[in-house]
Amino acid sequence: MVGAMILWHGRSSGILAGSSAGSTAVPSESAITVANIRSSSDYNHNGIDDYTDIVRGARAEAKVHPTYDDGYYQGGYPPEGRGACTDLVEHAFRAAGFDLKAMVDADIASHPEHYPGLTRPDPNIDFRRSGTLDGFFGAYAIRLTNDIRPGDAANLAQWQPGDIVIFDHTKHIAVVSDRRDDRGVPYLIHNNRQKGDMEEDYLSRIHRRTVTSHYRFDASRIPADVLRAWRG
Repeated sequence: MVGAMILWHGRSSGILAGSSAGSTAVPSESAITVANIRSSSDYNHNGIDDYTDIVRGARAEAKVHPTYDDGYYQGGYPPEGRGACTDLVEHAFRAAGFDLKAMVDADIASHPEHYPGLTRPDPNIDFRRSGTLDGFFGAYAIRLTNDIRPGDAANLAQWQPGDIVIFDHTKHIAVVSDRRDDRGVPYLIHNNRQKGDMEEDYLSRIHRRTVTSHYRFDASRIPADVLRAWRG
């Protein structure tokens, strides 16, 4: 699913390669280079690859800065301007043309073994639980490292835009951004009840939740009886 690589050069200035901000001086010898990948898939045929769509969808929802709300709603979706961490991920997948709710519901019906902790399925809330999404991505997505090593280009190359990160098994979920800090660590886009920007350098924090799953979505790995397109 990797169609292209975009080189990012980490410098103490924090300016991204290709940015219009400041000069474009050659990185110092101490700089690291991380290649951001793009998917070879464009599921919704909009001329933008899936991973870029996922990031843009997550960022658009983050800019709305929805009020945190993990309440129960008939039909599943919370009102506009409200939502939890899982809702930001759901919006991100819409932007790439995927109906995450419908896919999770279909998979629960066809493959309940993917969700051993789910004893009473409920389409109104299942897709809004981080633990349920962990079961879905765990069944079909590419599983990647949970380790983050700032300054280690080989390690950080495994952390790519559009990746999905789950914390503490059932507690939180986020989308990996295409932005990185000056040590190459990617930002996360997530609704973590924060008052500030929802796109932030969370993985570099000393005190944060523990990464328990790290996935890369690939539509070609989803069975036909589970894959669903977003119809709006």
